[in-house]
Amino acid sequence: MSTLLSRAVPGTFALATLLVSSVAHPASYAEVQTAPKWTWTKGATTRWHYETDLYTPRGFGVAAVNNKSGQVGSMHIVVDADCTTAAPDGKSSVIDCTFAYVGLSGTPLAEHPTEKDAQDIKDIFTEWNAAISAGSVEIIQSPDGRIKGFDLRGMKRENARAGEIIELQRILLQRAMCLWDLPLSTKLDDYKRGWSSGVTTTVMQLPTTSGTAGAYTLQYTTAPIADGLLPISTSGRGMLEYGTAADASSGSRIVNTSLNSQAVFDLAQGLMVWRGLSLDGRLTAGSSLAGTDVEFYQASAVQKVDSFLPNGGSPLSLMASRAPKRDIPPAELSSGIALVPFATLGMEPLFIPAMPLAGKQLGLPTTVVSARLEVAEDGSVTAVRAYKGYEVLIDACEAALKGARFARMGKAYAVDVDVEFRKEEESK
Repeated sequence: MSTLLSRAVPGTFALATLLVSSVAHPASYAEVQTAPKWTWTKGATTRWHYETDLYTPRGFGVAAVNNKSGQVGSMHIVVDADCTTAAPDGKSSVIDCTFAYVGLSGTPLAEHPTEKDAQDIKDIFTEWNAAISAGSVEIIQSPDGRIKGFDLRGMKRENARAGEIIELQRILLQRAMCLWDLPLSTKLDDYKRGWSSGVTTTVMQLPTTSGTAGAYTLQYTTAPIADGLLPISTSGRGMLEYGTAADASSGSRIVNTSLNSQAVFDLAQGLMVWRGLSLDGRLTAGSSLAGTDVEFYQASAVQKVDSFLPNGGSPLSLMASRAPKRDIPPAELSSGIALVPFATLGMEPLFIPAMPLAGKQLGLPTTVVSARLEVAEDGSVTAVRAYKGYEVLIDACEAALKGARFARMGKAYAVDVDVEFRKEEESK
């Protein structure tokens, strides 16, 4: 399983398991006949589940409208949003998002926080969640998929302090919801060889209200289409700086920032249906801030869903074991079927539309089912066998997996997987 947040703080593992490392593989791109493009239908409403973890050893300053303030070293952001396409703004699309659920939480920066520290942080985020839930977000996306505008609306700017708080809230929501920023090339050949871009994008920015300066390049590559879903990988690196001296009061900070992302784009819908992203910011040797070189870390995921789980619950995800360790094999499957390592299938992070529906009624903590699957010639799952000791939820697991499609290999095969059923804890 992916462990992208191995050095982050408690409470971040659930998000890390959404981000599965991509696999290098050969590909045939003959199926791509027309360059894909974003397609937003006027008046149509789509539903999206977002999760983001942010971490910095310097801390984020947070405050309530009246009196309370504090420093958090990490934040967890969960958003369920109903997004409706409004009238177009020229050639760009305007999408208005209201919130079905908002859950921001944080951990005090202090190594040994007092009860008052913890309570103040809890009270601040309780106030924030209520205020943001009553507002909305307007997102403007250019025809090629870049986010050109992101505005938090319906908030009460009672004074300068409230205005500063709202701007921080806007930036944090932007960090969580920026994953729609996925520019698509209009050149068909680019989907064979990949393409690069140095155009400004909201995904490659520092978590700050002062803006981001600097330069970077992003590389985009694709993998074979499966059932109308096009996997798109993004990698990039750049040298970023804070936009104002006020946000760099402890000295000049140049942040060597790397980005890795995997996305799944539905060609029929003209929409991305899943994306996982990580950003790792490290101070350069010439930066004047002493101590750790870690400046910030972000891990984010978004999934288009048919319905929301209670209290911002996470959709279910298929977890691919790169090197499974099995002491006791499951019941035998059909004879003569080869066992194929998942990592050799050339599959990007697997998006299974049926899984959120299958797990909708499960009010459970994190539960993993380790299983061996039989996959038919056409990529459909024909049999599911749980390993001994993992029989719990095997019926729901089988129902979900039989709605998935695996790589087609021209013959039937078996593959080992871990399926994780999760329910996000309610906001404290």
